[in-house]
Amino acid sequence: MGSYLLMFAAAALVTAAIVPFLVPLAQRVGALDSTRSPPVPRLGGAALALGIAGSLLAVAVVFTPARHTLLAATSSIGPVFAGAAIILALGVVDDIRPLSARFKLAVQLAAVAVVWALGVRVELLSLPFGPANVGPVAGAAVTALWFVGITNAFNLLDGADGVAAGSAFFSATAVFMMSVLLGHPAIGLVASALAGALLGFLPFNFPPARAFLGDSGALFTGFLLAGLAVEGSTKGPTLVAIAVPLVAFGVPVFDTTITLLRRLMRGQPVFQPDQEHVHHGLARAGLSPRQVAGVLYAVSAAFALAAMTFVNPGVRSYAVGLVIIGA
Repeated sequence: MGSYLLMFAAAALVTAAIVPFLVPLAQRVGALDSTRSPPVPRLGGAALALGIAGSLLAVAVVFTPARHTLLAATSSIGPVFAGAAIILALGVVDDIRPLSARFKLAVQLAAVAVVWALGVRVELLSLPFGPANVGPVAGAAVTALWFVGITNAFNLLDGADGVAAGSAFFSATAVFMMSVLLGHPAIGLVASALAGALLGFLPFNFPPARAFLGDSGALFTGFLLAGLAVEGSTKGPTLVAIAVPLVAFGVPVFDTTITLLRRLMRGQPVFQPDQEHVHHGLARAGLSPRQVAGVLYAVSAAFALAAMTFVNPGVRSYAVGLVIIGA
């Protein structure tokens, strides 16, 4: 457990130390959110990536068992990092010069293709009549839907100070616990690094925000979480492989699902932005930005707790999880 705590703390410290240096860089390259006065830098993805990479490197050098664990799992971690690097580059460019939704979707699918080709795939689904192997073709479609869906779900949630980063922190914590319990220590190390990096970034992102995740941070975080969830849920019961990641990402999944249904029912373009996400609704109800973040943190924590009940099979644990989700 010591290596996980060390990774978590290192990532938080490295990220917190890097953010102040990225602010002038964001101002220089024009990666600013001009809807705020003064404009807020939005290169959070670079801070998270550097925090994760720095902590992984530092802990691997200092702590031999962690180094051996990470090296032994390069076949599962490497593909996820490769895809996340493509998504990070896409997000950085978009933060500097906004890209079209169709182009961003095309690049995301290309990143999924890379991950798929390198062996990270979703081919087993839990259905009412039992587990089903969907095969390579349908599996490719399911994999693309999972990665693109979760990636954009966190990006859609990034419309209020601190919301996406805080929700992702609880999701990363759930993925970390699932990975460790199911015997994937390397995935647990990376998940703890991501959780630490998000915690290190939150002081700058909590209302009133001094730095934004931007597309680089939200897309990168979503893609990395999607990949870690796929790799971290293997070896567990089929229900665990499906339920834990889906429930752990409950807030962004719920918000994205409602958003898509709303736009389809109204005949609106799916990629057209609006002001009707869950955080917008809470703000219109009279909550302050900090109260909005606090409410969604509590809900995200509840989803993470519910997800953990599915790791330990049993009628009682499933009942508790379903009650939490229903509430």
